[in-house]
Amino acid sequence: MTPVTELSGQGPFVHRIDGSDAIVYVNDEWVRFAKANDAPGLTRKTVLHRCLWDFIASPEVAVLHQSLANRVRALGKSVRLPFRCDSPGLRRCLEMEVIPLGGGGVEYRCWLIHVEARPPVSVLRSDIPRTDALVRICSWCRRIEAGEAGWVELEEGIRRLGLFEAEAVPGISHTICDVCLAVLTNEPGS
Repeated sequence: MTPVTELSGQGPFVHRIDGSDAIVYVNDEWVRFAKANDAPGLTRKTVLHRCLWDFIASPEVAVLHQSLANRVRALGKSVRLPFRCDSPGLRRCLEMEVIPLGGGGVEYRCWLIHVEARPPVSVLRSDIPRTDALVRICSWCRRIEAGEAGWVELEEGIRRLGLFEAEAVPGISHTICDVCLAVLTNEPGS
């Protein structure tokens, strides 16, 4: 795992898609961040000329990203949004700017705003067996749906759901919470 000090101040991580949503560019910072974020298989060779939406596991989140890219294209205005991209042992707060380019292209620039080490969270590990149960995690803010408590911070949701004591962890259903959905569907600049 990359030490927190090596991640601080990193960015921007840049990737671009063309008018048909194929990835046409990723910068060195993007490749380094993918490797540090438990995705060493995401390299230029494996992502270029493939549709961006192929890399988003949740159909609901993919549709939201498509809508955001299409809105940026249609309005010809950039949008800037906060989001989280945690690893098992790190909380990562980032900001993304989605920028319209000529020919229907879109550029995504992401900056690492804050990194905080934490005890590893097993539900975020990709290398462990899963049960058939699913836990819903917001793809933007990384909060977890914890029953009657609603959407709470990841660690609090794991505590409320008893996942620290569980012998096996549930699968993850990536979705979007109501708060993030409202932010993402607001018109730029509103």
